[in-house]
Order: sequence, then C-alpha cells, then structure tokens
Amino acid sequence: MAALGEFSFIKKYLAPLAQSTGAAGLEDDAATLSPRNGYDLVISKDMLASQVHFFADDAPEDIAAKVLRVNVSDIIAKGAKPLGYFMGLGLPVTADDAFMGRFVDGLKRDMLRYGLDLLGGDTIKTGTGQLVISISMFGEVPTGRVVRRTTAQAGALLYVTGNIGDSALGLCLRRDDNARAQWQVDKSDIDYLLGRYLRPEPRIEAHEIIREYALASMDISDGLVADLGHMCQTSEVGAQVELSRIPLSHAGQRVVKLCPDAVETVVTGGDDYEVLMAVLPENASEFETAMRQCGVRVTQIGKFVESKVTFGSCEPVFYDNQQVVTFSKRGYAHF
Repeated sequence: MAALGEFSFIKKYLAPLAQSTGAAGLEDDAATLSPRNGYDLVISKDMLASQVHFFADDAPEDIAAKVLRVNVSDIIAKGAKPLGYFMGLGLPVTADDAFMGRFVDGLKRDMLRYGLDLLGGDTIKTGTGQLVISISMFGEVPTGRVVRRTTAQAGALLYVTGNIGDSALGLCLRRDDNARAQWQVDKSDIDYLLGRYLRPEPRIEAHEIIREYALASMDISDGLVADLGHMCQTSEVGAQVELSRIPLSHAGQRVVKLCPDAVETVVTGGDDYEVLMAVLPENASEFETAMRQCGVRVTQIGKFVESKVTFGSCEPVFYDNQQVVTFSKRGYAHF
C-alpha cells in the first residue's frame, strides 16, 4: 500500500463504496446531495481516534462498524433516517493493505445494513502513528419534524432504549484484567460486554416512532448522567430518576450485584448509544406498544420536573430507595 499515491488509494479502497450519483465516484472535489421535496437534511459529525474511542489493535471491521454506528445513532435520535456520510481518514504509517481491506469490508457491511452511501471526504497520513476518523453523517426528516434535545417538558416521562452501561463495563474489562476476576464474569458475559463496546447497536428501527412520540430526544454517548444533564440544561427542566429502574443486561446485573460500586460506571461511563427520550404521559401506552412492535425495548426510568424541584438547578437527581445518590463524575469528557 505504501506505493499507492492518494488518488490511487482512493480509487482502490474508497471509490467502490461511493455508489450514489452525487458522489461522482469520488473523482471530484465536491459531492451533491439534494433532499427530497418536503424533507430537511439532518447533519451530525463525530471524530474518533485510536486509544481514545477504540484500541489500536481492535479488529479493523470493528473500528469501521463503530465509527459508522455512533454517527447513525445521532441521526436516529433526531427522528431521521440516515442517508450517507463524508469520511475524513487520517491513517498511520502502519495501516497496510490487509488493514484497509478489512476496514473497507466492515464499512461495506454496515453501509448495506443502514442504507448508507459514501459521499466524499479526505484522506491523509497522520504522521503520529494514530488512526483518526472523522464522519459527517447526513439524514432526512420530514420538514420541521426534527426532534431536538432542547424541548423536554416538566411532566413528561423519561425513557431509554435497550440496556445502559454494557459498553462502559466492556471497556473496563478491556483495560483491566483484574476486573474479570473481581466481577466473576464468565466467557459469555465477557464476549457480550466487549461486543457492546466494540459494536454499538443504534436503534434504526425506531426512528419514525421517536419522531412521532418524543418531545425531546438524544443519544447517550457521554453517559446517562451527563447526557440527561445536557437535556435538562438545554430544556430548562429538572429530572428525577430511580436507579432501580435503569435497565441492565443479564451481564450488567451480575456485575452490579457482585460489585455495587459498578453502578457509577454504568450510569457515567458512556458509549451506550441508546436513545434518551421525553414522552408525554398520555402517549406513553401507544409509544411503548409501537416500540415493542418494532422490536426495540424501552424502559421508563423517571420523569421530567420543574427545575425548582431540583433545588433551582437544571440537573437530574438520581434516587435509590428514596435516597439521593451522587456520583464522583457526571460522564465522559474530552477536556
């Protein structure tokens, strides 16, 4: 691969992924993307770097899946359908032909799964030995129907999809071999939790239901405590959450039962890529039924309240048996 120039590299690895007309086979400096009549474009961007969001020795297919899925998750949480993406690819000198072949295969699989097109981007050598990937994801939503994080209301019920904390627990297992012995997890639990860290599962089946029923919505990337705090702050409401209602996987339940302190990792660790939603009580039954019918499990973990109930602060309050619980951190932070 070292002998390939930039344009030869693009032609060999990336152009085969760019099938839409607007991408122009990646032979131009710009792409075109026209929303359908009656639709808005929804645009999100995430950057991921090795040793921060994934490990340098992770399988290339897993890295490809993660960089696409965390962006798909953002689009879905807005009630939108993902369409395509631009990719900025910063490659270390160690990225050889074998790595790129597997990385592109991983992109292909998830592009087919989520109905995505590669629209364009840029490729560089980082010169640092670090792999850095920037994705700008585009989706579409009926005009004026995007679901913001800023529109939660006091009295609305607080829901999450799936399970919380699996990815954070998986990261702990990846970083600390002692955690495996301390938590007494078996191989099936280890494989499951590591899988949830490496390959998040954005709830694409639910994007229309989110748009139909959610007053406010966002995906959980920095941890439940931090991201619910973001929603509360931007919506100028408080929230009350009962820890016992937060959905855990069977593996997560076993870890927390043996090591109760792991609850903090569960709610602050991040990388869940589940969806956090505010739903009016009168719509709750229909919402739950619709989610169940599309195969996505949702759990009501609390409610939104007037901010004065939480002592004048637009912050969520977590309870365990009616006692307020505090955490040493809110969630993941880059800075």
